[in-house]
Amino acid sequence: LPWSARGASSSSSSSGGAGRSDDDWVEVIDPQGSGRKYWWNRATNQTTPLGAARPGTVAARLQTFKDDVSREIHRRRRVMILPGDGGFHGGAGGGGVDGGGGGG
Repeated sequence: LPWSARGASSSSSSSGGAGRSDDDWVEVIDPQGSGRKYWWNRATNQTTPLGAARPGTVAARLQTFKDDVSREIHRRRRVMILPGDGGFHGGAGGGGVDGGGGGG
């Protein structure tokens, strides 16, 4: 991800210190003319994907969580697919998988 919701915590904005704050996030209209908006952090120069929620909000955290879960599910599905695995590897009359004799 091009940004981190953890980098813009609401606790730093109330302290008034030199740390990152939610006030550094600015909503920007897509310069490519799509009409969609994204968020840009003036202090860190980080940006969000088009259409993303403001970093640090509950909506942004939920979206990040949903995306992480989706990626994990997809990753697990890819690992479990074993193309060409028929489950039986013994030939007729030959030795079986367990080494025992076949036929006769």
